[in-house]
Amino acid sequence: LLDALKKFEHAGSDPDVPKPLYFLDEHALTRNHQAAEHAREIGINDQLSIVPSLEHNRRLAMQCDAILLPDGNGQQRSIILDAMANAVSVIAAPDLLLSGLIIDGKSGFITQNNSADAWLSTLRRAFDPSQSTLTDITSAAREFTRTERSASTHIAAIAEAYEQLCGSKPIPFEANGA
Repeated sequence: LLDALKKFEHAGSDPDVPKPLYFLDEHALTRNHQAAEHAREIGINDQLSIVPSLEHNRRLAMQCDAILLPDGNGQQRSIILDAMANAVSVIAAPDLLLSGLIIDGKSGFITQNNSADAWLSTLRRAFDPSQSTLTDITSAAREFTRTERSASTHIAAIAEAYEQLCGSKPIPFEANGA
């Protein structure tokens, strides 16, 4: 991923277009201490922040251009929904448990695999300045979270589950003839 970021050229060489800013969750990186050193070595540390926990730094994470998930570890973290709701692009490695949230080209971007070439291709597709792809997808992701994953819907479902579990009449105990 880091090698792909080094090769990635956002909006060509236009000096008026700022370079993208990336936040990587330290826990998502399998070799986080090596990743930070590698970012310095290849000269992208000014664009990259490795955050100890994006879950605990949501306000910071919602101000970036993209959240990159190099390793989802089968987690459906709420930070992904927060990003989608705030029109922050989510770009992730393939993960079956994320497939209900991130649909490639519709609500986010999924790499074909975890190689540098696959990440580079996905980044170029996501930030292609000749298309409105990113705006369309972040708008669709925002709408998805509003209609399908809204907090009020989740709270109502939890309240309904508690009502079914706790609000109904108790089942009478029968001692089978005793």
